[in-house]
Amino acid sequence: MAEHAVNIGRNERWKRLQFGIVMVVIAVVILALLFMVGASRWFRLVIAIPLWFGGLGIFQSREKT
Repeated sequence: MAEHAVNIGRNERWKRLQFGIVMVVIAVVILALLFMVGASRWFRLVIAIPLWFGGLGIFQSREKT
């Protein structure tokens, strides 16, 4: 199997992992608040944005890109 090149160093991977975790936590908090105020199902789609960025940060950190 071919080995892939590592584009970022340890510090940058750590920053991306932290960013990803923070964004996922923000999404969970927003979702809880939206449930508490009784927001509609369509309005709760707003959490897709921080979840997307959180996933990107976590996956980029794990894949070292």
